[in-house]
Amino acid sequence: WETVYWKKKSAIDAVERGCIVCEEEQCDGTVGYGGSPDENGETTLDAMIMDGTTMNMGAVGALRRVKNAISVARHVLDYTQHSLLVGDQATEFAVSMGFKEELLETNASTKIWQQWKQNNCQPNFW
Repeated sequence: WETVYWKKKSAIDAVERGCIVCEEEQCDGTVGYGGSPDENGETTLDAMIMDGTTMNMGAVGALRRVKNAISVARHVLDYTQHSLLVGDQATEFAVSMGFKEELLETNASTKIWQQWKQNNCQPNFW
């Protein structure tokens, strides 16, 4: 609301801002950095944003070492002809757009992964 009403930005700006807050605050532990790591202990991020007026979208999948997944997705929407960038190509794009690389794991996510490995990857092996 603040983004639209007070800052006079668009609805898509408000959606991006709302997602940024959730990413930064790590909401329920599954969104943003520090989220559930993969079987190698690495946290990767996915995000998608859609412009409801044009129906164009931008998304990233398996984004590595960049915290602001929703903003990278927004850059895919605004600055490319693509809809989806994945993995290392998503990371390379993010870095080329000025996003910084940093670790996405936290002590909590590393602990979750270590416990999962100690339990022979149970529950939910994959």
